[in-house]
Amino acid sequence: MNLLNNKSQDKLSKDKIEKIQKKKTEYKMLASFSRSKGLKLYSYNIISQKIEELCITYSNESHMFYNGEELDWYDPASNKVNVDSKNIHFEVLNMENAIRRVNNYRKGKINDLFNLKPKVNKRINFY
Repeated sequence: MNLLNNKSQDKLSKDKIEKIQKKKTEYKMLASFSRSKGLKLYSYNIISQKIEELCITYSNESHMFYNGEELDWYDPASNKVNVDSKNIHFEVLNMENAIRRVNNYRKGKINDLFNLKPKVNKRINFY
C-alpha cells in the first residue's frame, strides 16, 4: 500500500512542479523610445481590438557624478513599461484621442499607428 501512496504523491509533486515552472515569465528588453511631454502611452491589440493605457513605472534612484565642470545626474533604470510584443504602442493625450487615432488607422487615414520616437535622454524601456 505504501508503494501506491508514494506513486500518487510523486505524481502530485510533479504536477505542482510543472505548474510552478509554467508560471515563470521572462522579460527581455525590446526597445527604448523617447517620451513626449504630456502624452500617455497606450496599447492597441489588433486581435481583440482593445485599447488600454499602459502604466509607466519610474525609478526612485539616481546617481550623481562630476562631469568635469559641475555635478550631473542620471537615472540608471529610466522609465520602464511591461508590454505585449504583439500589440501596437502609441502616445496620445487621452483615451478619446486614442480611440480617434485607432479609428483613423482602421479607415486607412493613418498609415502607421506607432508614433514613438527613437531613444534620447528621457526614454521608455519596453520589457
